[in-house]
Amino acid sequence: MEVVVITDVTEEPVTLDEIKDFCHIDQDYAIDDAKLSAYITSARELLEKELNLSLAPKVLEWQYGGASQEIPYGPVGEIVSLKTSSDVLVDPTVYNISGLAFKSIRINDYSGCYIIYPVGYTGAEKAYNLTYNAGYETLPCILLTAIKMQVDYWVKNLGAAKNELTPDVKEMTLKYSRNLYIQ
Repeated sequence: MEVVVITDVTEEPVTLDEIKDFCHIDQDYAIDDAKLSAYITSARELLEKELNLSLAPKVLEWQYGGASQEIPYGPVGEIVSLKTSSDVLVDPTVYNISGLAFKSIRINDYSGCYIIYPVGYTGAEKAYNLTYNAGYETLPCILLTAIKMQVDYWVKNLGAAKNELTPDVKEMTLKYSRNLYIQ
């Protein structure tokens, strides 16, 4: 089950000026702008991976085995296409889409909600490629603050690991995680 970025983020949800303001860096100080911009992108990508969310609009393709699963990296917007593993386009009139921003795919529907599934599925195809728009148009304030806090931590702790969220950022974003499974 692989997610491929078809069209990546065109504009980060946090601007360079916002980061400079949050980190108390003089707006005229431009020497570290490239580094700060890289930190913004890294913080967003790290949060996306940790939370299984898309924090900014992008187009993704998900290759999945056809089982009942939540679509990764929501919130999910428009479904662009659904193709079989043999690259045959599934006609939009023969599958149903329902749910809100966080949808699940179910080939055989047992829940009645948050699903996309081909009607009349026979089991002949075991894999699909789903192309869809994902990401927040307006990022919740807590997630904006989390990006800023992560960048601020990296600015103030130059030797800090760039592949881990700080404990404070992890804790404040936990309720947004799509990686939690409640039994």
